[in-house]
Order: sequence, then structure tokens, then C-alpha cells
Amino acid sequence: MKYITITTIALLLIISNFSFSQNLIGQHVNDIKATMSKLRPKYHIDNTTVEAKSVKFIDQGGDNTLIFFIDEKGFCKYQKFMMEVNFAKNTVDTLTKNYKYLDNLTWLDKRNDKDYLIKMQNNDYYFTVVYSLKED
Repeated sequence: MKYITITTIALLLIISNFSFSQNLIGQHVNDIKATMSKLRPKYHIDNTTVEAKSVKFIDQGGDNTLIFFIDEKGFCKYQKFMMEVNFAKNTVDTLTKNYKYLDNLTWLDKRNDKDYLIKMQNNDYYFTVVYSLKED
């Protein structure tokens, strides 16, 4: 029972931190790497995306993945966070609590005079949360 409580608390901290502090859109790839080492010390770079224009970070267990998609000048265009589907409800609750819910599992995040969309996509075994700059 004690293990379940500790696991639940750890999960909530992961989801909370993910939801509020991961928006690195517009940052240069070098800044993202430096920020992630401080922001997410338990995540490490996974170099399996060498050919892609992205930087991929995975957690120690390999269950959660954060990918930053980089433009031709080296700046983040958008990012994806992928987690196991059993964390989906807590993520929806956290996003709804902290951002303006639009519809169809989409939220609006207003930062630095810019609007960002947060979209959640569910699959059978995992879900994806995509952060992107809102296009007018």
C-alpha cells in the first residue's frame, strides 16, 4: 500500500511538472539541451533521432518521451510528450485546471503575448500531448 501511495505522488509530480514547465517552443536546440538537463535531470537524450530534425528525451524507465521538433535554423517549432495511457485522466484534469479548455481535448496556453495550443491524442497504449504555436 505504501508503494502505491509513493508511486501515485511521484506520478502527479511528473504530470504537474510536465504541464507547466515544458513549453520550450522558440528556444534554440542548445538551450533546450541545457534547460532539460536542469528541468528534467531524470530524462536523458536518446540519439535514435539523429536523422530527424528533433531532439528526443526519455525518462529512466523508457516509458515517457519528450520530443522537440527543430526548424532549419535550430529552433523548436513544436514538441510532443508521450506517456502510458493510464496517466491520461490525470493529465486531462491537470491541463483543464491550468489552461483554458477549448474542445476535443484541446487547451489554450497564453505565454509571453503568444497563444499556444495543447492537444491531446489518445491511442490504445499511450497518449500524446502536442504543444504548438497557435496559427491565426
